[in-house]
Parts: sequence; structure tokens; C-alpha cells
Amino acid sequence: MIANSERIYVKDTCILFDLIDLNLADEFFHLGYMVLTTREVIAEIIDAEHFEIVSSFINDQRLIVDTTDEFGIVQALCDQYPGLSYADCSILYLAKMKDAVLLSADGSLRRIAESDGLCVRGVLWIVRELFESGIITGAYAIEKLEMYKTVNSRSPKIEIDAMIKSLL
Repeated sequence: MIANSERIYVKDTCILFDLIDLNLADEFFHLGYMVLTTREVIAEIIDAEHFEIVSSFINDQRLIVDTTDEFGIVQALCDQYPGLSYADCSILYLAKMKDAVLLSADGSLRRIAESDGLCVRGVLWIVRELFESGIITGAYAIEKLEMYKTVNSRSPKIEIDAMIKSLL
């Protein structure tokens, strides 16, 4: 487990939505990590309920919106990686700038970030951290992992099943 004070975690919308849909967002913030995102990621939230929940995290300062304005650098990343959205590139830049762990469920973003040498984690890592820190029980972790397969059609089902077996 990475010590909470050592890293800043940067989130994309996929992770935010998965944590909200799994009812694990509050638990995630109990891990005590500094969690950043960008205005561009927040701007991608079109679902009113998700926006209201994310806004409460921002208002409570559990989720910090970085206001660094580096349009030229972010746009250069978009030109370099045409498969990524501007919001994806803003998160990629922030993770690089802060030497932070990137939390993302987006396959393209994950591959590019890892090829750039960034540490990338996802929902399975978060569930493991929650379990290992004692915030959730093994049974609750298994319940959420089973739920993850249904709330996100692109969830890594083979890895989920392997993690469930390791928790039994």
C-alpha cells in the first residue's frame, strides 16, 4: 500500500462514475489521499445526479479541482494522442506535472499514461485498498466487485473474478 502522504491521486470521470455507481465514493475518500481532477473532467459530467454528488465532494474539499491553465501543453498532448479527449489530456498532464498516480478506467488513457511511465490504478486497486485498510470487509468487497461487473459493461471481468477468488 502506498502511504497516503506520498502521492496525489488524479481521477477521470470513469473512475468517479464507477465509485458513485458502486456507492464506494465516500469510502474511497476515507483512505485519506489527496485527490485532484481538472475543470475539463468536471465539465464532462452531464448527468445531473452525478454532477450533484461530485459537486459535494468538491465543496467538502475531498476532491480538489486543479486550476492550472496550460492550454498549450494540454493541446500538444491532444495532438500527440488524437485518441484522447481534451479532458483526458488535461488529466494526463496533471498526473505528469504532479508526479501522481492516475486513477482511470479508460483503456486508451491507461495505455498512454503507462507508456509515459505513470502509475495507473483503477477500481480493483481501490477496492483492494479499501479492504486492506479495513474500511470495508471482504464480503462487502466481493459484493461491490460483483456489482462492478453489472454497472460497467467494460469492467475487467476476468480480473474481477480473480480478485473475488483471492478474497474468499
